[in-house]
Amino acid sequence: MLAKKYCPAERRFDHHQRGFTEVFDDGFKTKLSSAGLIYKEYGNNVITEIVGPSMAQSSQTPEPQPTHGPIKQTQLDVEAIRAIWRKVYEDFIEEVDGIDNGIEQFEGTRNYKVKSTLSGRIGRINPGWNEPSSNIDRNARFVQALCICVDEFVSVVDSVARSWWPARAIVNEGLNNAVSVHSSRQIIVLEQSCPVDSHLFELEAEHGTTDPEIVGCAKYVLYPEGGNWRIKAIAEAEGSFTSRKKLPEGWRGLSSDKLSEASGIPGCVFVHAEGFVGGNLSKEGALAMAVKAIE
Repeated sequence: MLAKKYCPAERRFDHHQRGFTEVFDDGFKTKLSSAGLIYKEYGNNVITEIVGPSMAQSSQTPEPQPTHGPIKQTQLDVEAIRAIWRKVYEDFIEEVDGIDNGIEQFEGTRNYKVKSTLSGRIGRINPGWNEPSSNIDRNARFVQALCICVDEFVSVVDSVARSWWPARAIVNEGLNNAVSVHSSRQIIVLEQSCPVDSHLFELEAEHGTTDPEIVGCAKYVLYPEGGNWRIKAIAEAEGSFTSRKKLPEGWRGLSSDKLSEASGIPGCVFVHAEGFVGGNLSKEGALAMAVKAIE
């Protein structure tokens, strides 16, 4: 029997050996499983095959791509492929690593169970303890599990490449233009709705090397949705339910005329009871809500 070993050059991707502590990169602390080790080694190449070969060598962020048509038409450079590779690990593969290594997702009391993970769904394909099984049956179940994993992996890569990555240029433009919206730079205006948080925190960190005050400065982001305009309080961190600055307490839970009366701003639609999001009939109205909220 071969000894447990991690050696990419020999295509050995075991993670069970004593003292193994490999992680994806310095930004992660979850120990890699064999899935993570293989993804770390080959993920870039696989993603390139899924989304199409690199079409440019520029390190600049590409312009947003149309959301229609086959993903092979997406023109992505080396920087984009690497960003997608890291995002797919964060959003998909790290979960598999954590479950495989028995690492709790969080500390403290669990409020509810989550059994619909990829690992959970694959686990249910295995024969039950009280069911007969044979090598033929197990092989058939393995093929079924493999198909599920491939479909899910490709769908995640597709979503990240088609939707998440193009949003980066939009968020970056909004961040750069914040000073023209309000002198405080606390308000970001986007002309279309797109994923914001994951890009915003990274872009703040990048800009912060030359402009430290930009980090954590933005409090609200405005964007169109459903014919109206939304105002959303920016979270303290990606995935957090705690906002940097909630909408005013006196507005929370109100809607329509009552909200417009309380805020003194016409066209208000609603403000959530928790104060993290609201809406107005117009861009001007949403902007007035943001300005009033920061003042």
